[in-house]
Amino acid sequence: MNKRTGLFVLALLLLSVISVRPSISWAAEASPSVYGQLSELAAVEAGQSFETFYTLEGTTEPVLAQDILITYDPSQVEFVEAGSANEDWIVAGQLEGEGELRLLAASSGSGNTAGNQLVLRWKAQDLSIPVVPQIEVTSVAVSTGGNEEAALRSFARAAAIDGDLNGDGSLSIGDLALVVKALGKTDADPEWASYAKADLNADGMVDYLDLLIVAELILRGEVGPTAATLTGPQEAAAGDTVDLVFGIQNLYQHVYAQDMLVTYDQEALTFVGAASLDEERLQLLDYEVAEAGVRIISAHTNTEYPEPNAQYLKLTFKVNNQASANQVTVLIGSLQVADGKGNESEIQGASHIIELSTDTPSTGDMNGDERYSIGDLAMIAAHYGATSADPEWAVAKPGDLNNDGKIDLLDLTLLASKILQHDSSEAPSQ
Repeated sequence: MNKRTGLFVLALLLLSVISVRPSISWAAEASPSVYGQLSELAAVEAGQSFETFYTLEGTTEPVLAQDILITYDPSQVEFVEAGSANEDWIVAGQLEGEGELRLLAASSGSGNTAGNQLVLRWKAQDLSIPVVPQIEVTSVAVSTGGNEEAALRSFARAAAIDGDLNGDGSLSIGDLALVVKALGKTDADPEWASYAKADLNADGMVDYLDLLIVAELILRGEVGPTAATLTGPQEAAAGDTVDLVFGIQNLYQHVYAQDMLVTYDQEALTFVGAASLDEERLQLLDYEVAEAGVRIISAHTNTEYPEPNAQYLKLTFKVNNQASANQVTVLIGSLQVADGKGNESEIQGASHIIELSTDTPSTGDMNGDERYSIGDLAMIAAHYGATSADPEWAVAKPGDLNNDGKIDLLDLTLLASKILQHDSSEAPSQ
C-alpha cells in the first residue's frame, strides 16, 4: 500500500467514525469533537419502563445551554418524561413530535458537563418479542454564552423580539445561555441595567422562571396567557360525588399566596371539601362556604423551582338528590395571587360544565327477576363499601338504594325491609 492509498483509507475510516456522531451546531467557539451521547440500551419487553441517560462528551469547557434533538421509533417505545440527572443541569423546555423529541437544557450556572446530565424515561410498546429500542441523538447545538463583556452588551441592546437577548433576530440557545450567565442578578445590583433584558417576567431578578420563558419562546414562539384550569367528569347523577381539579397554566411569576372564589348552583351541588394535590407545592390554609360560593385561601410553598403548568387542588362536590337542572356550571369567578413583595394581581378564571342525568332510583331488584330476595341482597353485599368515586361505580350503583353515593349498611337494611314486607313471589313496586 503506497502512502497516498494509505491516507485515502485513513480518511475513509475517519469519515465512518464521524458519521455515527450526531451533528453539532456551535453557538459559540468550541471543539467540533464534542458530541451528545445516550447510555447503552438493552433489550426491553412489552410494557417495560426503562431509562436512558444523556451526556455531552468531548469537552472540559463550561457549556451553559444545549438544544438536543432525539429521534426514536414510536412503534417500539413511548416517551414518558425527561429530567435532570444531576444538580448542574435542568430541562428548561421540551417539544414532542412523532418519533422526535427536542430538549432545551440549561446549566445551573457552573457549565459543568461531567457525567450524565439528563435522564430520559420511556415505556416499551406492546411488543411481540423483546427488542433493543432505536433511540439516538440526531443533533446537538451548544452555547458557552461568550465572554462577560459580550453578554453585557447583548443584554443592554434592545431585542427585536421577546427573548432575543443577543439581538440576532432569532430565538436560540444563545439567548438561553445569556440568561444562565445572568442568573442570580437582581435590580439591587449596580450593573442591573446591563442584565435587565434577561428579566423576562419583569420581577426584578433573573432566575429559573426566566430560563423557562426563554425555552418556551424558542420551542413555541410565544408564552400563552396565565389562566386557571378546571377539569373533571362531564357527567354525573343525583347522589354522585364529583372531583374537580384546579390548576394554573403559564404561571411564570413567583406566587406566594392566592385567594380563590368558586361559584356553583347550590341547589344542584353541595361542596364537600378541598384538598391539596401536592403539599410541597401548595398548602391549603382554609376555606369558607357562603351564599356566593366557596372561598379558598392557599399558600404556594415551592417558590424556588415552581412549575408553570401545575394542578394544585381537588375540589369535591356531591350532586344533590333534588337537583332539577340538566346541567350545572362550576366557575372560578375570582382568582387573586400575590408575589413576595405583596403585589396583588388577578388571574383569568375557568369554568367546568357537568351534565346531570335523570337516573331513577333503584328499586332493589338487582337481578331483574321482579321480586325481592336474598339473591338481590347478596348482589348489594358484593359491592359493600363502594362509593361514587370508584372506577366500577356504574356496576355497584343499582345497590345504592338511598342514592347517597355509597353502598353501606343502610342500603342492606333497606333491601332487607323490602324482603320482609313483601312475599318473595310479589313483584317489586316501581
